[in-house]
Amino acid sequence: MDVWLILTRYGGEVLLTSLSGSGLGERRWQLPGGPPEAGERTLNTALRHARESADLTVAEPDLRLATVVYWHDARGVSRIGLFYAADHDSSTMGDPHISWPHERATLKWAPRGLLPMGIDPVCAAGIGLARRGVSCAVLGPHGDITCETSVNPPPCATMAI
Repeated sequence: MDVWLILTRYGGEVLLTSLSGSGLGERRWQLPGGPPEAGERTLNTALRHARESADLTVAEPDLRLATVVYWHDARGVSRIGLFYAADHDSSTMGDPHISWPHERATLKWAPRGLLPMGIDPVCAAGIGLARRGVSCAVLGPHGDITCETSVNPPPCATMAI
């Protein structure tokens, strides 16, 4: 399981991180996030990764479960990703900056409609699904959406994703 944070500002810019030393030969962009620690609630995982990746203090009430994505990784292992969303408020969360430079190369705000080359396809799908109010989706082998479903109202209907 992976947990990601879709943090937006100014009506739609999304905070992205790039991993240094990824071994991919190119910059790999993704949302702040990763796996939960043993016994950790997924909400706390999202809060921890906001703090570890971008030195942001996000409060639990600021988070909403935006979408859930199921896919198979490169080894064929089934994976589930939970995408939480929050609107950035610098007065309470602070401004993002690199907090662990040995792990993260850089941070940037990207317009949700113009995500950079090299973005992780699961993160890109999560951003798009949350923006459209899709509750759950299955990704195919090339990052294409093969199945999706929504609840009414969408969980992030009031957010600027």
